Amino acid sequence: MSRYARINSTLWTSSKKWLLLGADNEARLMYLYLHTCSHMQPTGCCVLRLGYAAGDLRWSIAQCEHSLDTVVTQGLVVRDADLDVIFLTGFMANDPPRNTSQVEGWLKGLEDIEDCNPKRMCLLELRDLLEGLTGPIKAQSRHSLDTVLALCGTQCAAPTPAPTQELLKGEKPESFSPPPTS
Repeated sequence: MSRYARINSTLWTSSKKWLLLGADNEARLMYLYLHTCSHMQPTGCCVLRLGYAAGDLRWSIAQCEHSLDTVVTQGLVVRDADLDVIFLTGFMANDPPRNTSQVEGWLKGLEDIEDCNPKRMCLLELRDLLEGLTGPIKAQSRHSLDTVLALCGTQCAAPTPAPTQELLKGEKPESFSPPPTS
């Protein structure tokens, strides 16, 4: 897993993501923890059991659950609670891949994560990031990414969109359908 994480210094002054968390310092600390914890992969997707987070933060599992729920509700994280998989939205934009070897390594790291909504959202965000790049990295990485997306697409449901401000206000866009409950 990663030894460092790049966090843009604008987080403190102008980050819309940070502002979504308001004055909830535990949620803010959880958000920073997710960016920097030893479990996080360069893609922003990892398996994170709440017991690990509770031990690292020296919090109760209930505190971790509440803070993580707040971060998820604000659309900053996509979570599959049954599989303990999380994905930090926008994570790769702070430290995009610099060569095809990195992309291949990132994809290999994702192989160990079960197919689920957070993993699929991660792959889609990586695809979009690569489409914005130019040169050899885009062309050479595209085939591997398309292969992984095809495999993931057969094994996991279509991604559930992260909540938007309209949803947080109680308005439901026509295209929104809540995920099924178990």
